[in-house]
Amino acid sequence: MITSGLVVPREKSSRPSPPSPRKAQITEAALDLLADTPIAALRTRQIARHVGVSQPALFRHFRSRDAILEAVVDLLRERLSTAVVALLESTPAPLDRARGLVRLLFEHAERNPGLVRLVLAAGVGGEKGNETGAYHASLAHLVSMQRSFFTTFVRQARERGEVAPNVDPDIASHLIMALIQGTLLEWARGKRIDALDSWAPRVSSSWEAGLGPDNVVYDAAGLAAVPEAPDLRQALLDVRPILDAGDDPLGAIRAMLGRLSADGMAIVQAPFAPRPLRALLTEEGYRAEIEELGDREFQVTILGPDAADLIDLTSLEAPLPLERVLAATTTLEPGVAAHFRTPMVPRILLPRLAERGVEHEACKQLDGRGLLTIWRTR
Repeated sequence: MITSGLVVPREKSSRPSPPSPRKAQITEAALDLLADTPIAALRTRQIARHVGVSQPALFRHFRSRDAILEAVVDLLRERLSTAVVALLESTPAPLDRARGLVRLLFEHAERNPGLVRLVLAAGVGGEKGNETGAYHASLAHLVSMQRSFFTTFVRQARERGEVAPNVDPDIASHLIMALIQGTLLEWARGKRIDALDSWAPRVSSSWEAGLGPDNVVYDAAGLAAVPEAPDLRQALLDVRPILDAGDDPLGAIRAMLGRLSADGMAIVQAPFAPRPLRALLTEEGYRAEIEELGDREFQVTILGPDAADLIDLTSLEAPLPLERVLAATTTLEPGVAAHFRTPMVPRILLPRLAERGVEHEACKQLDGRGLLTIWRTR
């Protein structure tokens, strides 16, 4: 029987654990200083002086300047994620969301001018010597994440017939990011442009002009990719290598979900809580829960629109989890998957499932617990 809940053990907040007050103070100080200080000129001694602590005291919280900059990026990403989730909850129309995101990014930049310096250093004519900084991939991902949102909004608008059917969402998202970054570059350099908030509607309207019937934002090949038929009951994607390369994993996540059956379960492992992803998936009929499993270790458990509840067996002592799964096989209807969380991957159980004619997929969570999906083909 299919139900509507998602059973998740050890209920945890989807927000990362807050940093210590001193770490937060150091991070804010670095962000403040970046408003007027080139990245190459920023020093830990300068940050310590701004906070009012000694340099050795600062190193008790951060091992290097790059570690501080990485914390700055994490802070900005968390603030942006919170704002995007609020935008998604308050604005249902895709193009309204795109306009809202442009406005939000300009407001975000005006409140945090250090963000502009960081982002421009990471992409548009980056400062020499910073390309290999530990924070560089995080910065590149921050920009790529914004581009992914625009891609999603254009794709949704195309599906609703609100933009021309030959509009390419990827090209459209690259063009809007170029308009945004170009405006921010002029603003950061002190050129003669008005306040950023007045530029948000100008940028949006200029971009949208290219999405109409006579648009220039089209797929040059004129062919849409043929999606693969759903064939997965369980899927696992660790997005950390994608993030380390400075890319946003939303495309890879969507490709994975495109192959997931409607009653399947997908797992996304990430170094931060992707709350905007959960908001987007919820709109599309998925059920998603985020758990913090350790330091910079988060897991998103995603159930398909027709999936049964995830049954938590982790509080049971052996051999009860195995017995519960075996008992479930006796009432398992053909073509309907059942999902379980177990204390560990139940490898001893897998041959017995095969003996009963039950298919299965199993994987391990970041904290060592197991995830098991079973189904009958006939």
